[in-house]
Amino acid sequence: MSEASEVLKIIEKNIDLNFLHQFMTDTELNELVEKYKKEKLNEEAIMKIVVDCMIKAEKLKGLSGEQKKKVAENLIQNIFVSLIKSGFNILVSFVPILSFLSPLIDLIVAATKGKININNVKKCCSKIFPCCCKPPKEVEK
Repeated sequence: MSEASEVLKIIEKNIDLNFLHQFMTDTELNELVEKYKKEKLNEEAIMKIVVDCMIKAEKLKGLSGEQKKKVAENLIQNIFVSLIKSGFNILVSFVPILSFLSPLIDLIVAATKGKININNVKKCCSKIFPCCCKPPKEVEK
């Protein structure tokens, strides 16, 4: 089984197209996919997809925050599946991003509401990843 087939299988099982079709037509979904077919798919583009889908979901009226989050998650996964099916080479290394969609969306929402104190985040991260937060040692000449 190819790498793309494995990625496709992992992602497809999480998409709820019936839920998504309550809010968007196939044409709207295809327009989103076409937009990303023109871009190089790297980490930066993936974050752009996440943010764009969140903006699209945010514009939907009459939904709770959790419902908008579910729409965004399904949109993102649908875009990945469509890109893979159209021949895009999506690396397996991108799959973990999809498993972190829910907390990533929560983080972006909290940041946009000003609920994140970057100093607290730094303190927390330095406790979890102390090796990454220490200043680099100077190299002797």
